[in-house]
Amino acid sequence: DLHHRLFVVGPPPSQATTPGVGQLLALDLDGALIRRFDLPSPVAIALSRDHTTLYVSEYASSTIAVLDTATLEIVGRWSTELPTKKPLDIAEAGGRLWYSDTTGGSGRGIVSFPLSSPADTHDTAEIEVHGVTFETSPTEPNVLFVLRGERITRHDATDPALPALARGVKQTNGQDLPLGGVADVKS
Repeated sequence: DLHHRLFVVGPPPSQATTPGVGQLLALDLDGALIRRFDLPSPVAIALSRDHTTLYVSEYASSTIAVLDTATLEIVGRWSTELPTKKPLDIAEAGGRLWYSDTTGGSGRGIVSFPLSSPADTHDTAEIEVHGVTFETSPTEPNVLFVLRGERITRHDATDPALPALARGVKQTNGQDLPLGGVADVKS
């Protein structure tokens, strides 16, 4: 980050020695521990575009912790609205914070809220999220890449419905992805 720190979460909730508790570690670039946080099952982190804020999805409490990267203080905690919405992967794109909610049933989806008003209603995009992870691009701040298994989709992150974008991305073999920005990823 901006302050030459590395942030690491773990262990996953299924491997925690104390049920519902995990750690966020702030390390210097040599790997020395600067600060340890005991949090309710942190599972993913996302750094803000300006590197001043770290967002931490807290599975056990259905919250997202907000950490100031300069002071290493937790400056806020945002609810996912319902205790049944369990945030997993997380990303900042398009002026919104995105998280995957894999609680099952009708609550399943990719959820977002505007960073300018995190207490507002959270919007759910109608996209199947089983096994989803997010990626963002430093050159395309309004794009969210959604990875599901071996498929990547490229989305307009400024729209809570998260529509797929038509322009594709080059695959490793140099071919364009099909319209909709979807392709199979080959290792």
